[in-house]
Amino acid sequence: MKKILYRKDTKPWRFTLLRGGSPINLTGKTFWLSAKQNVDDSSYLFNKAGSNTVAAEGIATVTLNSVDTTTSCENAIVDAVLITDSDGTQDTLDQFFVEIKKDIKTTPA
Repeated sequence: MKKILYRKDTKPWRFTLLRGGSPINLTGKTFWLSAKQNVDDSSYLFNKAGSNTVAAEGIATVTLNSVDTTTSCENAIVDAVLITDSDGTQDTLDQFFVEIKKDIKTTPA
């Protein structure tokens, strides 16, 4: 799956996090959305914590701002990561690609 963003846009993304087809109760958990241009890069395009919009139903929201979407890229890989706060267990729930396109309203960074 590939999601499209435009440079310097602010965009909320709402996710329903599932495991085995059922929503994950996010109470007491932190959701992260992280992107790199290449999986082995040391730096992130963005690395944002989300908010648990409806925790019991597995619904989380991450808002990317204009700083997060400054760098144009074609196929950055994004991990949707859930970290369990109580014991530190980390679980990658999904991966997808994002393209951050230039548009006519933004000037070069």
